[in-house]
Amino acid sequence: MKRFVLSLFSMLLMTTVLLGQESLIYDELDVKHHSLVMNITDFQGKNIYGKDKITLSSKQKRLNSISLNLLHLQVDSVWVGKNLISSDRIQYNDTLLTVLLNKPLKRGKEVDVTISYHGVPVSRSFGGFSWFEDQRMAHNMGVSINDVPHSFAKAWYPAVDDFRSKATYDFTYIVPGDLVAVGNGLLTEESLLPNGTKRFKWFIDDPIPDYLVNVAVGPYVKISMSEGNLPIDIYVTPNEYQSAKETFSVIPAAVRSMQMHFGPCAFDRAGYVTVNSPSGAMEHATNISIGRNPKPTHSYQETAIHELIHYWFGDDVTCMTAGDMWLTEGITSYMVEVVLEDFVKWGLAEESQLDAYRNSIDRSAKYINKGDKGYHPLAGTPESDTYGMQVYRRGAYVTRQLRQYLGDELFFDGMRKYVQQFHFKNATTEDFKGSLEKTTGKDLTSFFDEHIYN
Repeated sequence: MKRFVLSLFSMLLMTTVLLGQESLIYDELDVKHHSLVMNITDFQGKNIYGKDKITLSSKQKRLNSISLNLLHLQVDSVWVGKNLISSDRIQYNDTLLTVLLNKPLKRGKEVDVTISYHGVPVSRSFGGFSWFEDQRMAHNMGVSINDVPHSFAKAWYPAVDDFRSKATYDFTYIVPGDLVAVGNGLLTEESLLPNGTKRFKWFIDDPIPDYLVNVAVGPYVKISMSEGNLPIDIYVTPNEYQSAKETFSVIPAAVRSMQMHFGPCAFDRAGYVTVNSPSGAMEHATNISIGRNPKPTHSYQETAIHELIHYWFGDDVTCMTAGDMWLTEGITSYMVEVVLEDFVKWGLAEESQLDAYRNSIDRSAKYINKGDKGYHPLAGTPESDTYGMQVYRRGAYVTRQLRQYLGDELFFDGMRKYVQQFHFKNATTEDFKGSLEKTTGKDLTSFFDEHIYN
């Protein structure tokens, strides 16, 4: 790794920032837009080559340095505006990149920071950026289940990695000429370059947090569907095509169910891409990563529906902290039951499938996941248990109890207004409670104290 010389002042500054660095970075910077160019062609050496132009502003009266998370990659150059920053004003310890500014940045003042870097990105069993050279596939997962904090964009580009930090993005991916790069948002260009590589440009103008940013590279073909005016794109490998058409045929109806209950999808398209994930799927905005070899089983389709529901609960309204994750995973897990209820009414599913899903929530809500460190309140779940059984299944069970407590009319009206109120914003458990109380006119203190806070 290339390392820069650090002054004593720089070391002290870095030590301060490393203590709760995500929160400190968020408190200092408002990242508005990333313009990311990345070469993903080195399947042999597994290096990525990136250049990220980040538009940001200061939240401080006078900001003397700019810090971002970047994990185990080599920094080649840093520009602030049109000025190349000298190496003695750059600190990088393989985790935190800090740029000492020549001139303090005033509150609200925007500046472009351009960082060029390369290297072999960190890969986890679930999380980071992974290469599969024998299958000529590569992808990232925006969350690392076993790392704390869990947001893991820093494995492949400079990021705040705080759930509260949301930005828009444009992407340029250079990949081998026989492969496809699938990203967030809408595809604006696909072109063959003179050297035989291909360039794909994607753009998402909806603000999303770092952990929902995604790219997948592989020999993909696209299956096109739609629900109303919403396009639905499914990217699969050629040998998955026929099975995927049947497997994902339930998705337009799932979109219809969600829009009927909770309002229009917040994004310009819904999308899935099959990846080599050994342990689950991930709700990357407009580009859900889901396991290879799709089959029209209840389990696979319910996973696909679960990830779609995150477009409302998670991707649009994002939990404020990991301790509020039940608002993302618990509510979403329950809403699969709501979608299946509609499927039964519409003749798209048997009652037995709905019963089996309901029973799975009832059973698993009573037990502690092996990784959980004992029972704990849903609100304020420790980060070691963020993705444990209690958040998903007990969160789903409590959401069902909330529906029974309020009745269908108040429950669905309250949930719809909650999504509208926190559109592309973050919410705490207390925000959720307050929103429901305002819409329904009910005092939910006793319910939340019994089922969520205690």
